[in-house]
Amino acid sequence: MGKNEILSDEMCSPVREILLQATPEEKAALWSGKSFWQTRGIERLSLPPVVVSDGPHGLRRQKEEPGKSDNLGVNSSDPAVCYPAASLSACSFDPELLEEMGRALGEECRKSNVDVLLGPGVNHKRSPLCGRNFEYFSEDPLLSAAMGGAWVRGVQSMGVGACLKHFALNSQEDARFFNSSDIDTRTMREIYLPAFEHIIRECQPWSVMPSYNRINEVYSCENPALLGELGRKTFGFKGAYISDWGAVPDMIASVKAGLNLEMPSSHGAAIKRILTALKNGSLNEKELNDAIEKVIELSLKVREGKKIPFEFNEEKSLALAKKIAAESAVLLKNEDAALPLKRSHSITVIGAFAANPRYQGAGSSKINPVKLDNTREALANLGFNFDYAEGYDAVTGQASEDQIRAAVEAAKGKDRVVIFAGLPASYESEGYDRPHINLPEGHNRIISEAAKINPNVVVVLQTGSAAAMPWIDSVRAVLLVYLSGCQGGAAAADLLTGIANPCGHLAETFPKKIEDTPCHNFYHKDKFNSLYAEGIYTGYRYYSTAGIKPLFPFGHGLSYTSFEYSDLTLSAGEISARGKEIAPLVVTVTIANSGPVSGKVAVQLYVSQKNPSVFKAARELKAFQKISLAAGEKKTCTFTLDGTAFTHFNAALNDFDIASGDYEIQIGASSEDIKSRAPLQIKNSIPSEDIDYAKILPSYYAPKNNNFNEQEYRKLLPAVQKKKFTHPFTADTPVFALGATAIGSIIKKAVIKQGRAYNKENPDSQLDEFLNMPIRFFAQSNLGITRDTVDGIAAIANGRFIKGIKFFLSGEKF
Repeated sequence: MGKNEILSDEMCSPVREILLQATPEEKAALWSGKSFWQTRGIERLSLPPVVVSDGPHGLRRQKEEPGKSDNLGVNSSDPAVCYPAASLSACSFDPELLEEMGRALGEECRKSNVDVLLGPGVNHKRSPLCGRNFEYFSEDPLLSAAMGGAWVRGVQSMGVGACLKHFALNSQEDARFFNSSDIDTRTMREIYLPAFEHIIRECQPWSVMPSYNRINEVYSCENPALLGELGRKTFGFKGAYISDWGAVPDMIASVKAGLNLEMPSSHGAAIKRILTALKNGSLNEKELNDAIEKVIELSLKVREGKKIPFEFNEEKSLALAKKIAAESAVLLKNEDAALPLKRSHSITVIGAFAANPRYQGAGSSKINPVKLDNTREALANLGFNFDYAEGYDAVTGQASEDQIRAAVEAAKGKDRVVIFAGLPASYESEGYDRPHINLPEGHNRIISEAAKINPNVVVVLQTGSAAAMPWIDSVRAVLLVYLSGCQGGAAAADLLTGIANPCGHLAETFPKKIEDTPCHNFYHKDKFNSLYAEGIYTGYRYYSTAGIKPLFPFGHGLSYTSFEYSDLTLSAGEISARGKEIAPLVVTVTIANSGPVSGKVAVQLYVSQKNPSVFKAARELKAFQKISLAAGEKKTCTFTLDGTAFTHFNAALNDFDIASGDYEIQIGASSEDIKSRAPLQIKNSIPSEDIDYAKILPSYYAPKNNNFNEQEYRKLLPAVQKKKFTHPFTADTPVFALGATAIGSIIKKAVIKQGRAYNKENPDSQLDEFLNMPIRFFAQSNLGITRDTVDGIAAIANGRFIKGIKFFLSGEKF
């Protein structure tokens, strides 16, 4: 095969020239990172390396020094602006605001010489127990797509690449390195992949990050159906696939599946194994060229991106962080206009989070804020006088009896008692999931006991995900600020005092109790395999269909003003479809601000089908608009719907399809507060057969009380062989499983010791993460262990000492 025959015809000329001149060693080196945060270049061919950094709500730029880089948020990073986490910014329902944030992040990357920012995370929120939910946008794929796409556009407009993550179905943190997401095709395409698909099609992120987990038993990094068939062919992805850090199980299988770049450096292991595979024929040069083509393209994009002018302004970025926090916070309850506060009120502020806020999540997104404010100081700066009681420890969240007594005593006789409560950092983090959705006991006790002696309690919640509120009927107001970034304190003060008017809407449902969640019977049931048996019924799709009333529904959000909805009209009452296409349907509705002050509201459009032959959720969000109205002002919102607003995934066709039938266009203030409805009839001129769900999944036509049938659901899954992680051990074996043998137990104890030493300040904080890590991870750490050493450890743990020693002596160097 000649050189030209092993190069794709679609390659641009500069890429082709580099590949023609590069040696096999240089090509193999391009596939694996040079260090923790940098790719390799080819200096003699003027191909520069690429510098990447964690995001997505700020820049976590670390020094490239031994022992100073990590992907767990343990080591320090350069000071940067910390924006609100995605769990909050999604509640703005304002893509323009997210695009502005993306531009600011891009400018800061340029200032810090970062070429690719690792974000956004658009994984679907399957359960509020996921420890990383703060880093993801929503339980609705349309909203995640809109917000994530805007973020990508903003970042890339500054000549910096985005890295869309985590592709795909990384819906839990516990056992994320090896757990298999077992799911049917329809659910995957309708719920878990649309955000990725939309952002890839519309925004073309420079890179996409395949996730750690397996999907129907196949690791994402070595999954040709995911990376090739779906990502490249169906979605049209043109950028580079960059592995999550340490997520590559089999290097050669990953090259052949379409992975373009392994990160971080495997210290020469990938180079050695690729060259060996080229020599023995298990990998051919065209497969390697196809893989590294995208790495070369990424490097060339970075070089061109540096020509785009930029101007980073720290104060402007801090002001934007505050604006996003203010326009995203959700007023969940405001009985008898308890808020806003007045200067004439006698006020007590309770809670350590008022002075030491929980403003960001833990893990790889942990930012070292260039400046950090708090609401206690911000209220004082606004001229409000108030008493203050700490209430609990800001780090642990624990409250002593003395602290609780002092807090309740301070609440007596006041016009307003503002209690800051929420989840300490230890309650939710990358690397592990929450065991429950409760606040710390001390927080709940302070709120409940204060409410007993004072009816004027206002709660400000700082949390990364949904939380139970057993005291909700006893308090007058609840302001949800999630994790609001380094300027969230001043934003909360403006909202509490009426300087800013709350206009956020929930991007996820708040259930009354964890047992109400649709995946409750399956989430964490099996450490190695997660069954997605609730199917399409996630979040509000389940609650609305099953008739289960949540604590607060998706889309809910109050204001200091009020809005009226009227004059819903459709451009047609009957439309024809051809397969998955329709002529555009124009929907208009009039919104009026009937209250005393100006405000913003997210107008939500849902689509519902009456008596569908294929089971569907009661309603699905298909469009939204954030509008601003002065007091007394009216505006007409116009939505133009195409076929995607009415499609479901037809598994028999392996494509989206529109079912004929009676539909309803619904305009709502939330998924449970539908203000106006209009009927619509659709007739598809190309009828198609679908799977006989009524026969296979009868219980899914009337879901209630988590009655999803595991046996029914498994009929939809592909027949695959389950991977074993127990003895005999391999490089993929998680540390905890080594305890199955005596020799493995000795190795496990040594790893635990090393894991505790990794974070000297809090030695047990990452212990669960270490125990769940496949032993191959340590070959890409700063521990001085190579991939051959890992294979040697596995061999010795299996009792094969001579083989293990041979691996140790193989010559692979760190």
